[in-house]
Amino acid sequence: MPRRKKTRAKGPLAEQLSRAQALMARDLPGAILTYGKVLDRDPGNARALAALRGTTLQQRRSIIRSCVSLVRTGAAPHALALSGILSRANPGDPALAAFEARALVVMKQPEAALDRLAPFRSSHPGHAELRASHGMATAFAGDHAAAAAELEPLRQAGALDAEALNVLATSLAYLGRLDEAEQVLLPPAREGALSMSGLYNLSRQADLSAEPAIIAQIEAVDANPGAPRADREMAAHALARIREDQGDTDGAFRHLAMANALKPDEDIRRYMDSMRAAAERAPVAAARIAAPSAPSGHPRPVFIVGLPRSGTTLAEQILLRHSRVASLGESTRLAGIYNTLCAGGGPIDAQAFRGAYFASLPSGAAEAEVLLDKMPSNAFLCGLALKAMPEARVLHCRRHPMATAFSAFRIRFAEGYDHSHRFATLAEFHRLTETAMALWTRDFPDRIMPVPYEPLTEAPAPWIAGMARFCGLAPEDGLADYRGSAATVKTASLRQVRQGIYRGSSEKWKAYAPWLAPLMADLIEEIAHYEVETEQHIARQQAEQNLAQDPKLTCA
Repeated sequence: MPRRKKTRAKGPLAEQLSRAQALMARDLPGAILTYGKVLDRDPGNARALAALRGTTLQQRRSIIRSCVSLVRTGAAPHALALSGILSRANPGDPALAAFEARALVVMKQPEAALDRLAPFRSSHPGHAELRASHGMATAFAGDHAAAAAELEPLRQAGALDAEALNVLATSLAYLGRLDEAEQVLLPPAREGALSMSGLYNLSRQADLSAEPAIIAQIEAVDANPGAPRADREMAAHALARIREDQGDTDGAFRHLAMANALKPDEDIRRYMDSMRAAAERAPVAAARIAAPSAPSGHPRPVFIVGLPRSGTTLAEQILLRHSRVASLGESTRLAGIYNTLCAGGGPIDAQAFRGAYFASLPSGAAEAEVLLDKMPSNAFLCGLALKAMPEARVLHCRRHPMATAFSAFRIRFAEGYDHSHRFATLAEFHRLTETAMALWTRDFPDRIMPVPYEPLTEAPAPWIAGMARFCGLAPEDGLADYRGSAATVKTASLRQVRQGIYRGSSEKWKAYAPWLAPLMADLIEEIAHYEVETEQHIARQQAEQNLAQDPKLTCA
């Protein structure tokens, strides 16, 4: 009986080993996966390990190409599983490590990608694929200056593929080096060597209206129903920008409508359900925060909130010029606390809330007087922070309803903001946001400052000085003279903030007014209310300016 058990245990492994050996010549990925199944059952199986170690460089390259194809179809975990079988037997192969790092980046695990590459940095310092993968992982980890420094020499040596070129251009754009970003992408685009994501990013950097060969590439993707949905979205957005540059407003809007129509209704429904739930539950959670503690030596948190495209990035970049200000960027800290501490129905300890918020601050942030936390959707949650942290403040950025709605409709956000793809949800999201902020303003009237975009751009100096005072910052020379930002900016506003403060951007939607009539009708009350408020702001600003120029006007 014991002998039979041993025979049965060996049988399936022997069959799998024979099957894998037979597959090597006609189905290499199938063979590798079969050897992987053997190793799952018997990690030290000598025959399987020997076969995998015996694969040629050409065979391993073939597997990497298959894995790359899997990643491009959205199957990065499957690609990693396949390459990982080879890596188990060939742990020192730099090409496998370089691929796996890229797959981890696609899976939004850049730190894991850097860890995967770490053992090879000293042993293979000149390996171009390793260096390119390291540069890409560094970019996705947030260090765009280091990424650009690592990738640019490889580009000059002709050692970057389409994906790495796109990452380099994106890092340069985030750093404000927009002309360099364009020059990274334009030559390979003319040669047909860019992916659709690269062509899309190029359309955001450059006027392609006089580039027929590039336009033809984008049109081919747009017309291909079998192309991945993300590629078709990017193609439609790129063509909208090109048609606008060509003066074809009708064609531009048609492509915008097509791009947004590709977003699945289910994704939009799920997103809106989550926003409605936050709008309903956050005030209830705020009421459960007990015994707010006194400030405890941390920087003063200032939450910059509002509708997407309402000027939140501009407000952040203006204040970042102050020497005593640091920023978390688009932080999800508040949402994380809401999802953990605020679950259930019991009291919420303010000290625990504060501790969770200030845990693991980035370097340099703890020494600042003011810590900016810019996340537009925190409009639904900022009242919790105001309740738990008495020193916290909120800047509520506002802009003409049609300007924010159309700007969101014409932008392809990297992630989130799924309300922006339909007119009905754009209008509903506007009302949800404004209603949430009206509630918080009622509860914390002295700790929320509205920052309307049009008055800010009409007379920047008094608004900037007022924002600084509201945040508790001492005056600094030059703070009110904002002429654009040189800081790293990763949001959809990265180009606008380089230009400084300029007027007229809130009027761009008017060129598309005939197509936006249904949206305008849905927002008519909000539009009227905002326009009256804005006129009052500007009238007060003008009166104050006149008074400053001629004090005798006080008699009037």
